[in-house]
Amino acid sequence: MRIAPMRPEPVEQIRALHRPDVEEDSAGTSAVEADIVDSPTRAKRSWWKARARLLVAGRSMRQDQAKQVVGQGDGLGRQERYRKVIKPLLRAGLEVIPDAVPGSAIPHVLGYERERVFGFCLVEYDDPRFVERLNKAWYDLATSSGLIDGNREFLLMLPRGTWTAAEDRRRRTMHVWHRVRLLERWDVMGAGAASFLGIRAGRPGFAMLALDNSVWLLADTYETGAAVYAVRDPAGSPGVLRELKWEVEWLAGKDEDREFRREVSVWLESRQQR
Repeated sequence: MRIAPMRPEPVEQIRALHRPDVEEDSAGTSAVEADIVDSPTRAKRSWWKARARLLVAGRSMRQDQAKQVVGQGDGLGRQERYRKVIKPLLRAGLEVIPDAVPGSAIPHVLGYERERVFGFCLVEYDDPRFVERLNKAWYDLATSSGLIDGNREFLLMLPRGTWTAAEDRRRRTMHVWHRVRLLERWDVMGAGAASFLGIRAGRPGFAMLALDNSVWLLADTYETGAAVYAVRDPAGSPGVLRELKWEVEWLAGKDEDREFRREVSVWLESRQQR
């Protein structure tokens, strides 16, 4: 995944702000640093339950939705997309909802003001219940902040194309929002981090956004543990708007990520028309 450029506001400032007692390691990075649950032991049963719903012959609404999502992508076929993208997310308890991202969703978040940050929670790696507690920290923040709506839906950054999580980590393409629903049983920090939401179980790296832009939530890895925190109203942040404009200009100069540049430009223009 290509890491978006950042200028004066590195993640280290956020770390120091919330954990002054934690020394930072220059090697402590994650998959989305610049873009930046109850029971992980039940992840396997969660996957079987979700799989059973998907395999009911042509009559399940959930299967129909999955087929629509599988049909999207870069022409590699429904089976390919299901195997590489949809199935790993179902193991984590996340159901992708096709063609349902609000047009008002801010395409990317960076450069926010410090006072907008809240809810920082770090779980140490040596905690014997590390993944379980990290899952709980994410769920508590996601629900209390309003990230998850009444239908258990929110936006999640995922690849545009159809490839595995391992392949995605070797690429340099910008992720985009996908609408997802949290299933009854899930394991975001275990099975999720082992797929598109990190580099392996317990090493998360992902960004999520409320459907109404009210909160942006980030998970990241640090020297001594992994953490989650949130940002209030990122679309209303002067710093974010300024950085988005700069990023479009920077990418244009390198002639990179034309689709992403177009999406950001359209979003910025829509804000000016309000």
